[in-house]
Amino acid sequence: MNRLLIDVGNTNICVAVFSEDEALFVKRLETHEKWNQVSFSEALRQSFLEYVIAPESVSGAILSSVVPELNSILVASVRAVCGIRLVIADMSTIPVPIRQYDRTLLGRDRLVDMFAAWSLYHKPAVIYDLGSCSTMSALARDGEFIGGMISAGIEMSLEAEAEKTAQLPRLKAEPVETLLGNDTVANMLSGEVIGTAAMIDGVYERVRDEMRASGDAGEKAFGEEPEVLLIITGGLGKLILPWLRNKYIYEPDLLMKGLLLLAKLHES
Repeated sequence: MNRLLIDVGNTNICVAVFSEDEALFVKRLETHEKWNQVSFSEALRQSFLEYVIAPESVSGAILSSVVPELNSILVASVRAVCGIRLVIADMSTIPVPIRQYDRTLLGRDRLVDMFAAWSLYHKPAVIYDLGSCSTMSALARDGEFIGGMISAGIEMSLEAEAEKTAQLPRLKAEPVETLLGNDTVANMLSGEVIGTAAMIDGVYERVRDEMRASGDAGEKAFGEEPEVLLIITGGLGKLILPWLRNKYIYEPDLLMKGLLLLAKLHES
């Protein structure tokens, strides 16, 4: 049974087809305002042709999108190419309980991440997704979303430094080898990459301690404080891993895993 997963981010649209738990293909397209039903349908058809997969073999499809103006285009394109309904991941289709949060502005990608993290681990967790922005979502011991944080992503910060100053160069995020840089480029990269790692360590420790104090992490077992997982995901997540001091779980495909689980859920 093949399932079509589409994740629309601010930079890329990730299109994937899975057969059970195996990815048959994962393709990235640029997110832009010029997509229409004709152009996206053609891109989708070409993806199936490239990987020699029949569109009619897809029995389920699901969409996570942070660009809602594209949703209707994608729904129509999937129906035109595959002949099936595209399920939109939203408050009504993602079973994540939410505590006192303005739901109207909560990113669907964060909800999918939370659903995936809880489905995979069933433990309280602090989830960091490092993409255009760095988002943090905290899950309590019962899987309830209790709050989070949003900060500028690594590349967004590098772009802002170049745009708002006269002499700093425009850079792309890349791995950092040393803590202290010995030139301007190294300083900018270490500031953003290692600075992000330090932020995540510090925020995680504070949120973990607060969750333990409030009972959101569960009860002490044999005198030990309850565990709160630190889960790292997102396209830029791998850059900060060497600089983290806390134990972490790296799930580079957390959102896709969540979409696949949701696709299976909505077929039953």
